[in-house]
Amino acid sequence: MTTSGKTDRKRLREIGASFSAQQLADMRASCQGPKRQPSTGAERTMQQLWAKVLNIKPETIGMDDSFFRLGGDSITAMQLSASARSLQILVSTRDVFLRKTVAEVVRYATSSKPLQLVRVADNPVNAPFGLSPIQELYLQLEPTGKVSFDQCFFLEIRTQVTSESLRAALGMLVQRHSMLRARFGKSEGGRWHQYVTSATDASFEVQYLQPRDTEELVQALQQSRSRLDIKSGMVMTAVLCDGNERQSLFMAIHHLVVDLVSWRVLLEELEDFLLGRVLSPASSMTFQTWRAIQADYIARDTDASSATHETMEPSQLAYWGATPSAMSNAPTAMEQFVLSSEATSALLGSCNDTLQTRPHEIMIAALLYSFAAVFPDRNPPPVFIETHGREPWDDSIDLSRTVGWFTSMFPVRTPASTYRSLLNVIRATKDCMRSFKHNGRPYFASRFANEDLAQSFASLFPVEIVFNYQGVYQQLERSESLFKTLPMPGDDDLASAAEAARFSLFTVSAVVQNACAHLAVDYSGVTRHEARIREWVQQYKTALEEAPILLRNSTPAWTLSDLPLAFHSYTDLDLFRNYTLADLSVRPEEVEDVYPCSPMQEGILASQNKDPDAYRTCSIIQVVSKHDTRIDCARLQQAWKAVVRRHSLLRALLLDNVPGSLGITNVVLKDPLPSMSVFQAAAGDAVTPELFRSRYNPSNQQTGGLQHHLSICHLDEESVYLCLDINHAIIDAHSTTIIIRDLQTAYSS
Repeated sequence: MTTSGKTDRKRLREIGASFSAQQLADMRASCQGPKRQPSTGAERTMQQLWAKVLNIKPETIGMDDSFFRLGGDSITAMQLSASARSLQILVSTRDVFLRKTVAEVVRYATSSKPLQLVRVADNPVNAPFGLSPIQELYLQLEPTGKVSFDQCFFLEIRTQVTSESLRAALGMLVQRHSMLRARFGKSEGGRWHQYVTSATDASFEVQYLQPRDTEELVQALQQSRSRLDIKSGMVMTAVLCDGNERQSLFMAIHHLVVDLVSWRVLLEELEDFLLGRVLSPASSMTFQTWRAIQADYIARDTDASSATHETMEPSQLAYWGATPSAMSNAPTAMEQFVLSSEATSALLGSCNDTLQTRPHEIMIAALLYSFAAVFPDRNPPPVFIETHGREPWDDSIDLSRTVGWFTSMFPVRTPASTYRSLLNVIRATKDCMRSFKHNGRPYFASRFANEDLAQSFASLFPVEIVFNYQGVYQQLERSESLFKTLPMPGDDDLASAAEAARFSLFTVSAVVQNACAHLAVDYSGVTRHEARIREWVQQYKTALEEAPILLRNSTPAWTLSDLPLAFHSYTDLDLFRNYTLADLSVRPEEVEDVYPCSPMQEGILASQNKDPDAYRTCSIIQVVSKHDTRIDCARLQQAWKAVVRRHSLLRALLLDNVPGSLGITNVVLKDPLPSMSVFQAAAGDAVTPELFRSRYNPSNQQTGGLQHHLSICHLDEESVYLCLDINHAIIDAHSTTIIIRDLQTAYSS
């Protein structure tokens, strides 16, 4: 409390900022009550894997908790997939996004089949190969390649290491990851290419230093960074510093061969080697192979190559009094702020349930909304989103441990009509971002399918705003971790790096450290509106703090991207939610998907309008026990419920009054109660469809219910028959065979 007896919110934020991810998880657990713990070995194993990648205790993870509400993101989902694969558990990153909870991920994983892995060809040394899309973009903007454009970390080492052991560890990294042995050059036609050598020792450098003061340390780090050279091949440098109070490690790697996901892999392997642990399996796919198969995929994928998203207009750099050359030569300015742990937890947590958003979608929406508020004299520019670019188009592609520069970008913009409300901007931002397949990777890659396209796309840069969400660095926050992040001494910007061509006028970066979101807006070459830029950043912070409160106080709702095949306007979506479903006594949270019927379905249903009995199949099956035991009818009913949960069309309603649709629509429910009946036949009754239909009227399927009914008939003490009465509009002959097989499996297990 303050001296006036009011709540001291500043002090509460200070206290909250000291909480670790585990402490925040403990508080969430205490507020929500007991969590459902594992009931199987598979669930227990998955819970342990989640705990490791999220850096929280296993017991704080319930079987029904969302991975993303516990602090997970796309990068940690990829790490989870890699950890599971190392234990022969087949879980893809996409599975984590779709299933979300331990229970659902395990249920899907245990039914997965072994993957047919992509064949990885040998990558010969010294053989030139092309650039990845992001490498191509950078070298289009920086054609000389002379700038020391790097990524670096400054780390405290909690357990002393020797310079010899560090050199051996870094040598191991260079040997394991071919892109740390990469060289770049130009062909006779002036086109950049890259190749990998076998020269391990010539690819990195380690310096040992006992600095007398900060100035000497800063000078040594700058010299280390300046020695990076993509042509001659020094792509990684390190400085091991022994000070009076602690030992620290500085590492710099040229950005052309590494990204932030790569850093997570490298720091994990570096720690394991130095502590004598067993290293994780090496990457199953090299960067060279990925680049080749992606280029082939883009050439064959008409959806990616056609790139249906609107053409981009040139950036309004003149509005800011900026030019590309001035941006490279002028000093960089930065505005930054830190959200409290309370605000960060709210932003990453349950507020996302309202619109089924992801935290970075709210961050981007708040950025656009605050821009519109501070700069009403113009429309907000598109925000180019940096993503990790490792989204696979085939589950056999595993890039979770591959080192290289994979980054993708795609533009996010929302209609001018949305800016009257932050909630509308969040909704529109989510819809825009979800409209890009595979998180924008095919969009970005298709822009570099040939040289003309690459030059045309590169001409749009520098754009006005680039946003990069780095997520949470759990591995550097673990109490037992060898490394801990330290602030960079002196000026973090190397003079030569500051001369690099910028992708954007404004670069917005977000990272979560020690349970607090750190956001920074850096810019260079701006000569106008500087006061308004500072106001924009302040308004951005306010919007980020208000957004979780606004969402928590709003009614949960779909956005257009949740049901993209069914609705194209919010008017129709709201009518469906508020009236169509209400007439059926179906709650919105019970709906899994909505999409139009296929032409074949439409044809069958048109015939049934004329003859209700047309295209209705009746399959009669005798149930025989393998072990001479009586058939358990209750168990049969539970098995049928499991089969219905497994196949979406068995959970579909067929509706002809969905707003915005001229035809009939499939409305798939999540877990409906299927129609079933059990009866005892009289002695001498013939087992025919008429026997079953005398107990059940199949016309009930026309009144908005599920399109099937299962009847279980006791003929005598030993004989049990099933009759599956089902609408041919949701099933064909082959599907019937699959359903009967699944019913047998569910009953037996």
